[in-house]
Amino acid sequence: MNCAAIPGALLESELFGYERGAFTGAHVSKPGRVELAKHGTLFLDEIADLDSGLQSKLLQFLQDGRFSPIGGAAEKLVETRLICATNRDLQLEVDAGTFRADLYYRINVVRVTLPPLRERREDITLLAEYFHRQFQERFARPAEPLSKAMLRYFGSQNWPGNIRELSNSIARYVLMGADANITPEPVTGQMTGVPASNAPAGILSLKQIAKAGRP
Repeated sequence: MNCAAIPGALLESELFGYERGAFTGAHVSKPGRVELAKHGTLFLDEIADLDSGLQSKLLQFLQDGRFSPIGGAAEKLVETRLICATNRDLQLEVDAGTFRADLYYRINVVRVTLPPLRERREDITLLAEYFHRQFQERFARPAEPLSKAMLRYFGSQNWPGNIRELSNSIARYVLMGADANITPEPVTGQMTGVPASNAPAGILSLKQIAKAGRP
């Protein structure tokens, strides 16, 4: 569940469910994501976006596996594995008072930090080729292979939007071909394998990148 994509007023019902008659329009009971993940895994993306009330309720659930759906008179017991993700530094959020310290320490059991794409450039070619195959299947649309010049160019960029930005660039290429535009950060110095005098800047098409990489 993406905590940032669901309005706060609906987030509790999505997470913990509700009973029939709990509010106007609740004609039937609905299980929440916590209950649906029984004996499985619940992934909470952007957990830093939970408000303080929901943080408290989630903490209670993590402590004893018990929760009450909205409008419910009895507690339910669920065993599930919880994985959380966020693009913020939760320690800073705790220091700022926007994230509960006790919840932070409860979920911070095994921590995996994913470096930004610019710090693992060896992954860029693998990811670009993966997205190239994936989007051809998704869109049922064949596309020209990614040239060496394109891959060199991708590897030279900082990708401030990380994997999503790279993924979107490949999606545009599959949909639009070599005329697809990408908007990188301003190119400074020399692109890997591409002379600076030939390096196009600003909004580029992949066709321009390919030409810039030619001898």
